[in-house]
Amino acid sequence: MSELIGDAPGDFAAWHKLITGCWVYNIVTGEVISMTTQKPLTFEPGPNGGSVRTRVHGHRFRVTKERIAKIAVWIGRCEGNIKTGGRT
Repeated sequence: MSELIGDAPGDFAAWHKLITGCWVYNIVTGEVISMTTQKPLTFEPGPNGGSVRTRVHGHRFRVTKERIAKIAVWIGRCEGNIKTGGRT
């Protein structure tokens, strides 16, 4: 699998779901939250954290949890507070 964002199958779907606010990645817990249900997505078992099936503009995609996390961090669609010690 390519390390370049936008190069793997499903990257467009992950980007679209994150940028439109359908999904939010919690960087602390590692969960992808559906903003429709307010619950974590259920991933099918597999490598790279498993995968989820989704539809975007009538097309079906399978996206791995690892790719969702990378894209969420890249575009800044993450939530959660990381405590690094000291004052903020």
